Amino acid sequence: MDEKKAMDDCACDHTITVMGTGSIDATPDRGIAVLGVETLSSSITEAQQENAATTSSIITSLTNMGIPPNQIGTAVYQIEEEYKYEDNKKIFLGYKVTHLLKVVIDDVALTGMVVDSAVEAGATTISSITFDVQNKEPYYRKAQRNAIKQAKSKAKNISKALELPLPKAPYRVIESGVPSTISARSVAYSATPIQPGQISITADITLIYLLAT
Repeated sequence: MDEKKAMDDCACDHTITVMGTGSIDATPDRGIAVLGVETLSSSITEAQQENAATTSSIITSLTNMGIPPNQIGTAVYQIEEEYKYEDNKKIFLGYKVTHLLKVVIDDVALTGMVVDSAVEAGATTISSITFDVQNKEPYYRKAQRNAIKQAKSKAKNISKALELPLPKAPYRVIESGVPSTISARSVAYSATPIQPGQISITADITLIYLLAT
C-alpha cells in the first residue's frame, strides 16, 4: 500500500469534517434590467413587425441615455399562439411575440430612468431588476476568511467535546462552488424610485482535520 493511499484511508476513518459559511455585504454598482415588449396580432408577420419597431424604439431610447449598445442584448425572443376558452370552446386570439432585452446599467442611479425611458418608448413588460458588484473578488476574499473562521470554530468545539486534540492545520480545504450573490432589491414603479440596497456575497469552505490515532 503506497503512502498516499494509506493516508487517504486513514483520513476517511479518523477525521473531523466541518463547513463554514461567510458573507459580506456590499453596495451594488451595477444594475441589470430585463424588459421589453409583447405584441399580439392575428397575423404573425404583423405581430413581428410591430414588435420589432417598438423594440427598436426602446433600444434607441436607451442608447440616447448613454447605455452602450453592447450592454443591450436579447434575453428572450419567442412567438406563441394565444387562445382563450369560452363556453368550453378554444378560441384563437392571435400570435403573441415577446422580445425581452437584458440591459446592463453601469451607473446604478440611472436604473429608474432606464425603466421610465423604456416604458415611454413602448415597453410593456419589466421582467426583472437586479443589482450586482462588478468586482466581487475583494469582498469574496473577506467572505472566505469569515467562512474559514467559522469552520475552525466548529472543529474546535467538536474536538473539545470529543476530548481529542485538533491539529493546527486542516488536512484538506475544499471550496464549495463559486462566489454567490444574493441581491436585495426594492422597486417602486415614477423618475421611478429604485433602491438597490445591499447585496450579500457568500463563500462556503469545508475543512477536514486528520486526527491522530
